[in-house]
Order: sequence, then C-alpha cells, then structure tokens
Amino acid sequence: MKKFFENKRNLIIGVLALELVLLVVNALRFYRHEEISFTSDDMILSYYDEATASTVTEPGFYADHSNKPESVIYTPEFFLRKGIYAVTMDFEANGGTWHQSYGTLIATKDTTPDGQANLVSSDRAELPAGSHQITYRSWVHYGTDFAVRMGPATDEQGDGYYCLVNGVSVVYMAGQTILHETTKLLFALLLIDIVLFLYLFKKKETIDYLSRKAYVVAGMVFIVFLSSLLLFYRKIYFGDDIFYHLRRIAFLAEGLQTGQFPVKIQSGWDNDYGYAVGVGYGDVFLYPSAILVILGFSIQFAYKFYYVLHNVLTAWISYHMGKRVSGNDYIALLCAGFYTLVGFRLQALYTGATLGELGAYTFLPMVVLGLYDIYTREKKYGYVTLAFGIALVVANHVITPYILAFTIPLFCLLMIEKTLQKPVLIDLFKAMGLTFLSSAFFVVPLLDFFDDMRGNDYTDILWERGQEMVTIFTEVYDKGRESGGWAGMGYGTIVIMAIGLAAVLTGKFAKKTSVYARIWLFNCFLFYMCLNNKLLFIFKDRLYSIYEHYAEIQYPWHVLDIVCAVTVFILAVSLKVIVKENTGKQIAIVVGAIIMMTCIYHAGELYKETAVEANPITMFDNTPLRVNFDAEFIVTGRDESLISTEPDMVIREETEATASVVERKGLQITAEVNNPTSETVTVEAPLWGYRYYTAKGNGQKLKTYRAESYKLAIDIPAGFSGQIKIKFTEPWHWRLAELASLLAFIFWGWKLYSYKKESINVTE
Repeated sequence: MKKFFENKRNLIIGVLALELVLLVVNALRFYRHEEISFTSDDMILSYYDEATASTVTEPGFYADHSNKPESVIYTPEFFLRKGIYAVTMDFEANGGTWHQSYGTLIATKDTTPDGQANLVSSDRAELPAGSHQITYRSWVHYGTDFAVRMGPATDEQGDGYYCLVNGVSVVYMAGQTILHETTKLLFALLLIDIVLFLYLFKKKETIDYLSRKAYVVAGMVFIVFLSSLLLFYRKIYFGDDIFYHLRRIAFLAEGLQTGQFPVKIQSGWDNDYGYAVGVGYGDVFLYPSAILVILGFSIQFAYKFYYVLHNVLTAWISYHMGKRVSGNDYIALLCAGFYTLVGFRLQALYTGATLGELGAYTFLPMVVLGLYDIYTREKKYGYVTLAFGIALVVANHVITPYILAFTIPLFCLLMIEKTLQKPVLIDLFKAMGLTFLSSAFFVVPLLDFFDDMRGNDYTDILWERGQEMVTIFTEVYDKGRESGGWAGMGYGTIVIMAIGLAAVLTGKFAKKTSVYARIWLFNCFLFYMCLNNKLLFIFKDRLYSIYEHYAEIQYPWHVLDIVCAVTVFILAVSLKVIVKENTGKQIAIVVGAIIMMTCIYHAGELYKETAVEANPITMFDNTPLRVNFDAEFIVTGRDESLISTEPDMVIREETEATASVVERKGLQITAEVNNPTSETVTVEAPLWGYRYYTAKGNGQKLKTYRAESYKLAIDIPAGFSGQIKIKFTEPWHWRLAELASLLAFIFWGWKLYSYKKESINVTE
C-alpha cells in the first residue's frame, strides 16, 4: 500500500477511478420516477375571517378578495426529495403581474414570510388572463413537505384579482436533475484534482510562485470577492436592464437546445415569435451561462455566473495591463483594484444591470495596451492586442465600439507626429484589418439586418442625458426606490488625475512629457463629454451630420467606460516614474491607500443603498420572460397583440385551405397544411418576419417573405397537402464571416503562443 501511494501514476489512476465511482453513485442517487397530481376537489382555500379575526382553511378552488379577504388556494401538503420539478397549474384568472397574482412552490414547514431557510428555489409565476395553463421549474434543495400556492397576493383590502384552480401536477425531472447534480459534483472534483496536481507535480513551483506573489494573489482574491459581494444574496437585485439580459441568457440556452449555433434569432421573446437579439447584440460571453442553464442551473445562477466571470476577467486584464505598463506587481494590483471596484463599474453591474456594457468594459484595457505597444514599439504584436481588444468589445456591446470609433481616431490625431511614422501607421492599418476579420461574425449579420430594425432614437435630447460634474464623482440615490441608484467614478479618480498632472508638470516623463500631457488633456475632454454640456447642442445646431452619428451612444456617460480605461493607464504610467525617486515608494503607498479606500467607500455606499432600497427579485425559470418585450432589434411596425391572438398558423383570405402547427421546437415549426384549391394560398406562421427563414414541404422549397402583418408568410402552392417544416437558416455570407473570425482568433492564439515562447527563450 505504501508503494501504491508513492507511485504518482497509480495514485492518479486510483483518484480518477474513485471519482468515476462517485459520479455514477451520485447519478444513481437521483434516478427515480415521481409524479403528484391534484384536481380541483383536492384544493384548500385559505382566507382571513373577519368575524373570528383568524385565518380559516376549508375545501375550495376559487380565490377572490372581493368576498374573502386574503384568500389564496393551496394544494394539500406533499413530500418532495431534492431535485428539479416541473410544476404545472391549470387555472382561470383575470391577470395581474407576478407580484399581484401568482403561483409558486413553497416549503410548508418554513414559516418565514420569504422562505429564508432557502429550502426551494421557485419563482412567483404570473397567472395571466387568457392563459389556462403554465409550467415552470422549481429547484428543491432539501427534502421536506411542500405545497403549491396559487391566487392573488394576500391583501386584506382586496385587489380585484381572482383565481380558479382546475388542477395541479408536480413532475420530477430526473434527466435534468442528474445532469445538474453531476455537473456540480464534477466541478467540485475538478477543483480537488487541480489542488492535487499542484501538490503532487508542481509543489516546488507553486510554493515558489506563492512566496513571490502571495500579496498579489490575496489582493486579487479580495478584489474579485468585493466586486461580487451582492451576488451572494439568494435573490438578485433589480437593475434597469435586468429583464432584457435575463431573456438573452434564457432564450440563448433554448436556441442551443433546438440545434441553433450560433443563435442569431432567439425564440421565447414575444411569446415565441422571436427576436433578433443575437444579430444586434454580441453574445459570445453569454454562451457559458446559457450552457449552465442547459445543464440544469437556474437562469438566476447563470446570470450571476456571468458577472463573477467578468469580475475575474476584469481584474486579471487590468492587472496585466498595469504590469505591462509599469513593470511593478503592486502598481498593477492597484490598477486592478481601481478598475474593477470603481463605483461606475459596480453601479453598471448591480443597479444598471447593463450586462453588455460591463462585458465590453472588461476588455478596454486591451485596447489601451494595444495602442501603447503600437506607439511605444515596446512589443511587436501591439496591433494584435489592439485588434482583439476591439473585437472582444464588439462581441459584448454595440455602443462601446461605436464610441471607440470616435475616440481612437481622435487619439491618433493628438499623436499625429507619431501616427504618421511608417511602423505605427502600418500597425494601425494591420489592426484595422484584423479587427474587421475578427469581428466579421457579428458585424456582417448586423449590417445585413440593420434596415429591418428599429434602432435607437435619442438624437433630440442627448445633451440632457449626461451627468453633472458632482455626480461624476459621487453617488445619487434612486428616488424611485427601484434600484441602488447611480455611482460615479469616485474621489480616487481625482487623486489619479492629480498625480498624473503632477508627473507632467514636474517633467517626470522626461522627453515624453508632451505625450503624456496630451493623454491627460484627452482624458479631461472625455470627462467633459460625459456631462450635460452645450457642446452637444452646438453639434446638433451646427454640425448635425456629426451629431446624428454620435448620438447613437444614447447617454453621454457611456463615455465613462473609455475614461476608466484611460484613467487606469494614467495611474500606471504616473506611479511608474514616481517610484523611481527616493521618496517615490512612500508617495505610491499613500496614493494607493487613498485610491483603494475611496473605491471601498463608494462600493460600500452603493451596496448599502442597493441592499436597503433595491427590489430583490427571483428568476429561476424562463416562464415569466415569455411575454411581449419591445426593444431595438425587433421588426418595426409590428402589431404586438398578434403574439397572443395568433399563436397558430393563420390564413387571412377566405379559402378552403387549412393550416395548423403540429410541433414546435423554438423557431423550428412543423405544420400540417392542406390547400385543395387551384390557387396559391398564403399562410402566416407565428413568427416575426425576419429574413432567411426557409420552408420546405413534400420535397420542395416554398417561398417565404414578410407579410403585411410583419409576420413570416409562406406561399402554399395549389393542391399541396402535407407537412411543411420552417426554420431559420443562416445565409452563406454569414457563415463565411464566422469562418473568417474563427481563423482570425486562431491567428491571435498562434501569435500569443509565439510571443510567450520567444519570451521564455529570451529569459533562458
């Protein structure tokens, strides 16, 4: 036995075998069949009896506060073991939102008002008027007694809503549960394997690395943890754009499950009529979250995972940029702390819920570093860093690269004497070409569909959508008490700009003082463009052709993303030259302490306001998201009422022809169509009429186009009888663009590998 443990190969085999057994046993533990059903005769009515001043329960399946205050319907109690369950409710109701009239699974032994024992994760599923059945998933975390609660919110004054329950069924989802639990165990085992690998095979290297980088590692852990703090709450706090991005995750997962890749048009939106969010909004970094949903995790968990992932990436990329520019680990750590914990970023994360903008923000230091390398000639592959920094920004957000399209040329103009030098000019053109290739997978479809979409329209009020100077650096509470309000750049930004100015005025940059003075002024100008200012009005009044393009940024304060990236660069270069002096390290320590304390202070204020005032919500399943949602990339001119009044195939002309949906899987529809007439008949599918849908039946391709109703129309030839299959198919030029981007990213990986290999050889 001793020899077995001394032989690392045998130990690895033993550990892997044990882990495989654990995975199999764990899967078998959740393999079972379970289904519970109730009829209306089983239901229990609970209401407040004013005569006895107590809550009364009696048999009943109808709840209406107009005659019985606080009335609500429950199923009898039943026992559920740990797992994922599909809860289906058959009902009649007169509507209301998810917090006015709803159904949910509750743990009956947890008597706290909000289920704080966290025994089950179950949404308050809306009971909409016009619907008679809804199904939603619930995650049972601990085996105990449960009941399904249905009806209006308990309000003794009455709220005008009623609910009649015809039946309830609870079905255990064995496959989904096994997949979910296996993934969780696999992840835990993977962490254990990494630790074992480092201990058994890389012990010396690991100890050596930690001895050199212990404070850096601890600092990065602190930065990631503090930036993720509010994500540890069992709910999610409401943010301005939260429902938009929850839909993106939920229906991206649904699209993948139906066989689409990439998912350009998502089902689910507008009651499955579809929405081209994948065409108009980069979603590359949403795919890990979507895969988690497929693996049985809740949408809420996937949403939080996205933010934790970007907190890690933001800290790491800004640290890398700071290290490259300053050559100092602790300056780099300070850069990571400021860039990740700055109040403006945290408010985007929690109170704005601007998921796409936050993703773009993550990669802006790469853009700055690429320009730095191109202009300083310190590294040969600056154009690669710049190109893929921009491409990754494009892959997350539409507006941020639009701002870069203004700011990068302005920067090049400021550095005109350097820009016109042949090596720099060549690298800029190389970066431009590589940027287009690496972004083609997104840009080509967007340009193709651009005329079909509504887009933004803020050109008349842009100058009043900015911020005041005071709010750029402080917090503004949300008067509507819906979210945590606004947080600006924080006082640390003033410190950084002051240190940068001091370094410029004292000539610390030597021959490059003029260059860094221009960068400092450039950042001040970007600050100004975030404010409510007359320059924006003058642009519209005198230079409207420029203004109408610039106005696509929606809100002037979006420029703060670029400001943050430039500010952290100023921090790195300023401290780099300051620490070279005798008292420089002491100055850097004081400056760093002030900056981090202001970041922590502003984070604390924002967190406190969010935790106290913001509305916490849950979103475990996608059922509440399948409603009408008006947004930028929807087909313009559509009649929103059609999504509920026309859920099936429709023939508008009077004819003997018939058509009905037989099967639906996301955007893929199989319909039974019969046209016994001698003329072509137009059938409209329950899909918005985006281009590139195809329809086939009886071995022939059928003509598809956008109908006057803005739905998808299919021409059915005379005498046709049989099934037709409808699906969205990407055109060849989209596929070609995706291939070009794939090759560009492979090129990027090869360049990074080559650079790393050269660096190792030089070190040796």
